[in-house]
Amino acid sequence: MAVRLIAADMDGTMLRDDHVTISERNLHAVRESIQRGIWFVPATGRMLGLVPQSLTAIPGVRYAITSNGAAVYDLSTKERLFYTPLEKADVLEILARIGEEDHLLEMYFNGQSYIGKAGIRYLQTHTFPEDLNLFIKKKRTVVESLSQFVQQEGVEIEKINFPYLVRGERETLWPLLERIPRLMITSSGFNNLEINHCDATKGAALQALCGFLHIDLADTVVFGDGQNDREMIHKAGTGVAMKNALPEILRTADAVTLSNEEDGVAAFLEENVFL
Repeated sequence: MAVRLIAADMDGTMLRDDHVTISERNLHAVRESIQRGIWFVPATGRMLGLVPQSLTAIPGVRYAITSNGAAVYDLSTKERLFYTPLEKADVLEILARIGEEDHLLEMYFNGQSYIGKAGIRYLQTHTFPEDLNLFIKKKRTVVESLSQFVQQEGVEIEKINFPYLVRGERETLWPLLERIPRLMITSSGFNNLEINHCDATKGAALQALCGFLHIDLADTVVFGDGQNDREMIHKAGTGVAMKNALPEILRTADAVTLSNEEDGVAAFLEENVFL
């Protein structure tokens, strides 16, 4: 298998179920890819500031697809190579429909997370599952209100994230937000909701990055497990689903590897690429 670029999702794919740990076997596979002249690209729903440092610290990990494909960064310069933000009018309509006071939500801008004071009050008055601590307690910039923040000159939102919704909330919000035409609504496997511009997908970002690097999509291998990986798996030369992937991703993929807890990324590369 001739491969020039490998892209891998993070949560549920490269990362163990604690959402923190990348196994040494997977990290070795990253280093082996780079040694063989293959680009290795994190492709995540996370903002730039939350891409695991154990991965980005590896020399040769140069680019990252973040915020579900809304932003592609050069990690060496923090330059944004490609960007597909939400329309400002759509962000304001989302806030008008759901209300800042009623749900925990954050916005990604320039690779960082922003939250309103209403969100801080929500964090202080609600309890969350322990396995979401990384996302609930992560560093955020606090603004007076997200509505005011969005209306500032130069602010363009990569993604809106509802990191945790109680039972029934996602099912209520999803159809409400689907009525806004230019939105892409996905979930990354948690009881969450992620909102991007409809043109912002990991697949579109992969295609743009491959064009930038003069790489044919046929020469790519990608790994994923969730709804936000579907377009990337569809566009890649070889789309690989983790054993723990959603049924629709298992159906979309060209191949299935072991689960994220079993180092499925490394296992596939060892058997099919590192020959």
